[in-house]
Amino acid sequence: MTSTTNPPRAEYLRFPKNGQRCPVTGLTRPFLYNLATLGEIKTVSLRHRGKSRGVRLIIADTLIAYIKSRVEEVAPE
Repeated sequence: MTSTTNPPRAEYLRFPKNGQRCPVTGLTRPFLYNLATLGEIKTVSLRHRGKSRGVRLIIADTLIAYIKSRVEEVAPE
């Protein structure tokens, strides 16, 4: 008997590299950064103390909520 449960969904997503798209949503890096700048999605920055570079992650639930809100605007139930 095989299990039909879905694999766990990531809580955080990394911004795609330049010229690539998000593997989950297909959105581009500039579009995602624009959403973050406008406050449409939330991000978190991780870096070691004393370092100038780190990594910025997208909080996946906020991105999914944004996409769902756009779908509902286009096709209300």
